[in-house]
Amino acid sequence: MSPLRTCPPPRVPRTAVPVLLFLVAAVHAAGAEPRTRAEALRALDDSDLIEIHTDTGPALRGFPALVTGDTLLLDRQDQPEIRAAVPLAEIVRIRRYTSNTGEGARVGALSGLILAGGYGALMGAAFATWDDPDRSWVPGALAGFAVAGAVGAAGGSLLGSSIGALSHSWIDYWPTEQMPLAPATRPAPPGVTRLGLFGGAARSLTPDYTVTRLSVRASLRRDISRTLSLGPEVGYDDFNGQSVRYDGGSEAVVSQSGLLRFAVTAVLRSPEPGRSPYLTTGAGWFLGTDSFLGAHVGGGLQWRGARRHDVSLDVRYNFGLQGVSPGQVGSFWTAGLGLGFSL
Repeated sequence: MSPLRTCPPPRVPRTAVPVLLFLVAAVHAAGAEPRTRAEALRALDDSDLIEIHTDTGPALRGFPALVTGDTLLLDRQDQPEIRAAVPLAEIVRIRRYTSNTGEGARVGALSGLILAGGYGALMGAAFATWDDPDRSWVPGALAGFAVAGAVGAAGGSLLGSSIGALSHSWIDYWPTEQMPLAPATRPAPPGVTRLGLFGGAARSLTPDYTVTRLSVRASLRRDISRTLSLGPEVGYDDFNGQSVRYDGGSEAVVSQSGLLRFAVTAVLRSPEPGRSPYLTTGAGWFLGTDSFLGAHVGGGLQWRGARRHDVSLDVRYNFGLQGVSPGQVGSFWTAGLGLGFSL
């Protein structure tokens, strides 16, 4: 009778170890108790501006100097010479004043990916079928989207973070269901996404002649603070078929190319309903007879209703950031009416 054979215990593949460790860490984090007031306050730097809400009096703003025992010592913002003692048990809410760099970078990267990726897909598809119309345009479009989208996302992230760094917001710091691992980089709370539509006139500033024709654009902007929004924008300006009078008195009809614009746009405005001025700026890619980098600066007057829909009178100066050929409109004004809808 042959001896019984014992089976060796099953071996866990090496590739499964990181996955198991990740799952264990995730379960532990999900079941972890939220941080106490003292733990949340000790995680702050003494240069962080915070707002303390208590159940016994008005909110206090200042800088956390020290947490000792059951008391927070707060250097008051309005009275720096006073160090207020706030019992931890009375604190019901803590808010933190932080820049919108992270949210701006996120929105800018997404905007750059959409705009540059779409432009790259069009160029890639055109290049793929340039010498053979029967060739599939899909590989070229995918390659163009990937390459241009990556570049656009990087550029949009840099532009968005720079714009976001110029504005700050109050965010809820404690209590939260799960405290962030890095409070200093926690983004602002989710804002409102707004669809913008514009129609008006564009007037070229080409030295030899002027052209005034139709201008339209559409945009999607995300609020990254109560006063600042950022997002992608697509516009078209029709500069075709205008009569030109030369110095000698002769006339000729030129057929200028329409200008298609892909840009990342920022708008600074009042958060309150009613009438208020606003400022706007942005940069992107202008596609006409020439393709070139361009930008705009401008502003207008906005009427915002209680439902956060708005109507605006908008004026912008658009200009190229690099030289263009004589037949290409490189700088022009646009003016018209804009409508905004909160999504």
